[in-house]
Amino acid sequence: MEKLCIYIISDSLGETAEKLSAAGLCQFEGIEFEVKKFTYIRDAQLLMDILLQAESENPVIVYTLLDLSLIAILKEFCTAKKIYHIDMINNAVCSISMATHLKPLRRPGHFRKKMMEGIAQRINALDFAIKYDDGKDPRGIHQADVVLVGISRTCKTPLGIILGNMGIKSASVPLAPELPVPHELFSVRPGRIVGLSHSPENLAAVRDERLRYMGLPSGNYSSIERIRLELEHARKVMTCLGCPVIDVTDRSLEELAHIIVSLVSR
Repeated sequence: MEKLCIYIISDSLGETAEKLSAAGLCQFEGIEFEVKKFTYIRDAQLLMDILLQAESENPVIVYTLLDLSLIAILKEFCTAKKIYHIDMINNAVCSISMATHLKPLRRPGHFRKKMMEGIAQRINALDFAIKYDDGKDPRGIHQADVVLVGISRTCKTPLGIILGNMGIKSASVPLAPELPVPHELFSVRPGRIVGLSHSPENLAAVRDERLRYMGLPSGNYSSIERIRLELEHARKVMTCLGCPVIDVTDRSLEELAHIIVSLVSR
């Protein structure tokens, strides 16, 4: 079996180069790959030590370096020694710079910093969705990026989790004839409330399944008459709120989440 050595050289953790390399390597069968990763390479001498080692192994070098002087050293050495080398980031950086006429930061580890900030944002959004789910605390209505309203079993809670995983803070408010509509809803900035609806027949089946799962008999909660009453009440509330309404019937949660994002970002 043919063997190929891959050098990953990065001025940070090398995760970007590693993942992109893996995406390329998986397209080849019948080859054994040995991957060697060199991280936090921000010094010319350290880089030269790695390149001299590479000369004896003749690897493919995959790199994510932002320091132009280090890039020049690597390119010059690899060209002279006929070593294949792949720049995983600078083609994109240079193209964006030319398109925007902006100068790139060329700050090592900046992508990882942004990635960690994104993770923190998603965690906060998930915590928010759980805290302000199902009308638990109306104070969350004005703090939310989007407020989901609808009758029971119209996917408010799972959509809140998916939106949270996208970094979007959502609150949800249940609608039912017996429940007062929180006055906070009527002072929410336009475009931040989204109504959720469902076909009566499908919703009856969903509620019936829920009752069976809980070991409870079918009753008023899953009856078509009760559901139609709730849907009509919800329709009137949503009309008063002036919010867009999405029919969740036969739609995946991912599709619904993207529809919601497109609505609130208009």
